[in-house]
Amino acid sequence: METLDSPLAFGGALAAALVPLLWLAGALRPGNAKTGFGLGLVGAATLVLSLASAAASIVLPAMAVVPDAWVRHDSVSRGMLALITLLGWILVRFSKVYLEGDSGRDRFLRWMAATLASVSALVVANHLVVFGAAWIATSMCLHKLLVFYADRPIAQLAAHKKFLVSRTAEMLLVAGFVFLASTYDSLWLGEILAAAQGQPLPATASTALVLLALAAILKCAQLPFHGWLIQVMETPTPVSALLHAGIINLGGFLLISFAPLLDAADGARWLLVAVGGTTAAVAGLITMTRVSVKVGLAWSTCAQMGFMLLECGLGLYELALLHLFAHSLYKAHAFLSAGRTVTATVERHWAHLPQVHRVGRWLVATAAGLLIALGTSAVLGLWAHATPALVATLWILGLGLATILGEALARRRGGLMARAAGTAVVLGLLYGLWHTLFAAWIPAGALSAAAVGPAVLAALLLTVPYVAYVAVRVGPPRFLRETVYAYLYHGLYLDDAFTRLVFSLWPPKSGESRTADGAVPVSSTASAS
Repeated sequence: METLDSPLAFGGALAAALVPLLWLAGALRPGNAKTGFGLGLVGAATLVLSLASAAASIVLPAMAVVPDAWVRHDSVSRGMLALITLLGWILVRFSKVYLEGDSGRDRFLRWMAATLASVSALVVANHLVVFGAAWIATSMCLHKLLVFYADRPIAQLAAHKKFLVSRTAEMLLVAGFVFLASTYDSLWLGEILAAAQGQPLPATASTALVLLALAAILKCAQLPFHGWLIQVMETPTPVSALLHAGIINLGGFLLISFAPLLDAADGARWLLVAVGGTTAAVAGLITMTRVSVKVGLAWSTCAQMGFMLLECGLGLYELALLHLFAHSLYKAHAFLSAGRTVTATVERHWAHLPQVHRVGRWLVATAAGLLIALGTSAVLGLWAHATPALVATLWILGLGLATILGEALARRRGGLMARAAGTAVVLGLLYGLWHTLFAAWIPAGALSAAAVGPAVLAALLLTVPYVAYVAVRVGPPRFLRETVYAYLYHGLYLDDAFTRLVFSLWPPKSGESRTADGAVPVSSTASAS
């Protein structure tokens, strides 16, 4: 059993342990209510410590698993810690200006720091009890931020739904941890992963992985449990950035942490591919119908989380980790600069896409995109370890590149087509390079299983939005233009049924049950103007 006997390893572990403690200190005493200087200093200190701990984990790859240490020393954990503290530092600085003059700013900063302390403790925890407690604390602290403005009924309703979904996810997480602890007779994450490596997965452990997959599905707001994510747009913008860039990704982090176990849990992986792929396809189409910038970003998050869970289900944890980091940075920027993204959002709207009545051009673009995806992966040597799961993701990548080429072919401008082709090639190469880089971060023993069924399902599900996009561009029939658009705009009415069920079992408080005009906002369209 390895120990933290190296000074560098011990220093990295100590730095990681101090990060959540400093955020907690900031929550207890955020500093001057007018300047927030104390909490700003805490944010800078945690950023330095998290970067130092991440550097230590990279320098000492042999210390990736320390079974009996309270703090994890693997690259995934430390990388996540650095990401969270960077976002936290930015959000604290942004919040001081955003809430200037607001009487509740000091209270807001306290709960922001408490949330950051909880999520930081979660990503470095090597003990199931600490992991579970931090998971629950993160959700409870976030709830206080979601209901920051008590006079906004829709925000209160959305927080009520989120509260119920989160409690369900927590029960599933705790139940999964109980099964794992009883199966491997340990509460240490490192010991569990070490004991399971190279061994067949017992039935109780398979059950545990299904429960953890369900917890991740609820945490990532997958269909039909997505309504609260779409409706929490009335919270302060820093909360939206924190939620979409940091907290909602925890479902993916949970799955990546248990990757060596999940690789052998076929039931959990089929579940992730089916739910994640369906959500990615449907939510991606719905995003094209939204005009409201923040609501469109929320639907985009729902779709991106579905794609991340699908990658975990396929065993491509390195791509899920890349997705997690890229999505966090993108969404933090998107929400903090939402005022400058109105034009871009309108241009992506279904109704504003110009018609191109040439199916042949899109067929050429599709073939070219697939060839570029396959060619760049072959150049980088990815085919040497090709699996059905990797082939499926290359198919999906090719369709994504085809949209870039299709837009250029539609305009029939030589210079534009050349630039589009160059962009597609560069993106294909970057995909392969990032794939290789993040593969070095994944826990030992987590390999992509050659599962043909989930790979085929994933490819089919993610082909649906591409076909729909092309159908809209080449001139949609009336049924697609009117009927399908209406259903997609209303989110296929999935949240209506889910909300009625939830409110019938646990109705909100009487003060939260109506909007200002007396109506009861049931579906996600109530807040999506």
